Amino acid sequence: MLDAETLLLNAVIEVDEGVVRNIFELGNCQVEPAGTQFFNGLITTFVPKENRIVGRPVPELVAESLAIGYSGKIILWQHLSLSSFKITADTQMIEL
Repeated sequence: MLDAETLLLNAVIEVDEGVVRNIFELGNCQVEPAGTQFFNGLITTFVPKENRIVGRPVPELVAESLAIGYSGKIILWQHLSLSSFKITADTQMIEL
């Protein structure tokens, strides 16, 4: 999720020394960079722990767009309801 209204499916986020260097769709990838890690879930910019409440829709929580040059923490959301993007009791939030 790049921001509250933009969602890329099967996207690649290239991070170097803690800074987002590139964002593109996997289908547009010509070569796989060294050190590639694959994650299954929704990736967003940082959302404070106190805002990660069951029933809240993630797009409402994303305050900063995920863009080239972003150097904050990144959150991987797993087991998220992809029909509503609402946090469920099973949702795991992993800081990458």
